[in-house]
Amino acid sequence: MHRTRVYPMWTGPMAQLTPFALLAFAAAFPVSLAWHARRGRMGWAVRIAIADALLVASVLVILRATLPSDQPASGLDPWTWMPFEDLIRAWPFERSRAVILGQMAQNVVLFVPFGMALVLRERRAPLWRVALVSAAFSVGIEATQGLAGNGRAADITDVLMNALGGACGWALGRLLLAGLANWSRARAPRVSDAR
Repeated sequence: MHRTRVYPMWTGPMAQLTPFALLAFAAAFPVSLAWHARRGRMGWAVRIAIADALLVASVLVILRATLPSDQPASGLDPWTWMPFEDLIRAWPFERSRAVILGQMAQNVVLFVPFGMALVLRERRAPLWRVALVSAAFSVGIEATQGLAGNGRAADITDVLMNALGGACGWALGRLLLAGLANWSRARAPRVSDAR
């Protein structure tokens, strides 16, 4: 008989984590801004404070979404080493396939703010570094899930999807930085206009 693991990452919609994320951001932003504003470059301090607050909020949301589990132990092996194994097993079953694809999408979306924060914090961070840091963070989470024996499983697919989410965040962060740079250049007075 076919048995697919279904591990709901959230007990409800993703939106339930939004107040938690906003609270973490609101707490981290002023602390980071006050710390970095001491250097006197306010534009830089605001960018770094936003990146720091986004990083703190994303890490806390990731940990809140992935580590606690009120699920009983499933009796299945808590380690899944073959990428996309659950998706392959669930493919013939439409409902199971939809659940697994939804979980994969959640794993991508969960790490987008994390990757975005990394590139906002260090604007020259290459894509490979952000993806590698995202994957390393995810490996730590998955190892904790596999060792905890609390009904969650360590899954290599989650690591791949989290790294993809970090890479998507890198791309969004780069687009945001480029847009801010263009906006800043457009607002700067031209030398010929000053004469």
